Amino acid sequence: MGKLYLNYPMVEAFYHLKSIPDDDYYHRMTALAELKNKKYKLRVQQETLGSDYRKFAVSRDQMTIVIRQNMAKAHGLQSDERIDWSHDGVTQEIDHLKVLQLQLALLEKEEQLQVLSTCGFFIADYNPGFLKMT
Repeated sequence: MGKLYLNYPMVEAFYHLKSIPDDDYYHRMTALAELKNKKYKLRVQQETLGSDYRKFAVSRDQMTIVIRQNMAKAHGLQSDERIDWSHDGVTQEIDHLKVLQLQLALLEKEEQLQVLSTCGFFIADYNPGFLKMT
């Protein structure tokens, strides 16, 4: 059976870091109104590292940090405990259904979503060793 990796709110979440690593990413959110008004993509373009997707995560280490930082955020959403992206356990299995349920509850209650990119999680599912820091 296959797996579906959802990005919250969309694939641009991968680029929504102001630095690598980004200490504020753990708390980064977007409002439903921002999505409805089609302003989120513009916000990401303005806030992303270097304001240019082509200059974002240009090395393997930077890409690894981006993925690990998103995994740490997903673990934190599930457990209500902040986990540092550099922690060895950050590449362990994530309960995607729980993340979805938490995001839907937040959307319904506060009309907001936690910015979270899960597209890189397949690397940890395939071989967590690929996400070790060099």
